[in-house]
Amino acid sequence: MEERNKGIFVRVTEQEKKRIDCSAKSCGLSMSEYLRKRALGYSPREIPPDEFYPFHAKLCELCNTIDGKVSTETEDELLRLVDDIRSVLLLPEKGE
Repeated sequence: MEERNKGIFVRVTEQEKKRIDCSAKSCGLSMSEYLRKRALGYSPREIPPDEFYPFHAKLCELCNTIDGKVSTETEDELLRLVDDIRSVLLLPEKGE
């Protein structure tokens, strides 16, 4: 990984800094990482609530349990659902 040794300095108001800091924290990122992602066209997602992870794990477990026990179409649909949940709630979104 290339070393990050260049700085970009931006002046903001106290209120703007608080909003940026709050947004970064809700995504589990430092302000630098949050601003870097935003500047490069990504929209970082907020960290899902703790209740999400057991739910997601159970869905993944269900996918493994039904392997070969339901129609291919049903299995594919469930796998798509799990992938959609992961992409909507966990992965950063790249803007256009």
